[in-house]
Amino acid sequence: MPDRIGMRYVARLLAAPDQAVPVLALVIDGATPPSGRADAVMDAKALRALRDRIRELRQRGAPSASDQDEMEALTQELARATGLGGRIRSFTDAPERARTAVQKAIKRAIEEITAANPAVGRHLAARIETGATCCYRRESARPASV
Repeated sequence: MPDRIGMRYVARLLAAPDQAVPVLALVIDGATPPSGRADAVMDAKALRALRDRIRELRQRGAPSASDQDEMEALTQELARATGLGGRIRSFTDAPERARTAVQKAIKRAIEEITAANPAVGRHLAARIETGATCCYRRESARPASV
């Protein structure tokens, strides 16, 4: 089997059966932890321009249909870009990126194992759980298919 990161994750889970392993522990494994800094969805200048345009449209007397459409689109964009208290939202944080990356890597590894040995691949697919923590269960958590 090729030496891929997903294979290393699977090996680590197999070495610690029935133990939940946090995805960050799988990802870091001696490497430098990802920075806690999250990138903003929209910069402050763009957010200010968006709010100014909404304010301008609201101050108009009788808005036209196109003004109403623009207002609706801008307010939806503002809602997507801001969170509680009007703060700018950020893209997914490090734990979520790690969870997604680990899940995809393990899935690819199991697919490669299945191609080489279908029985082993099916066994792993039924017994490896992924999420915020990952775990290899000695006993299948999923019901056997009929």
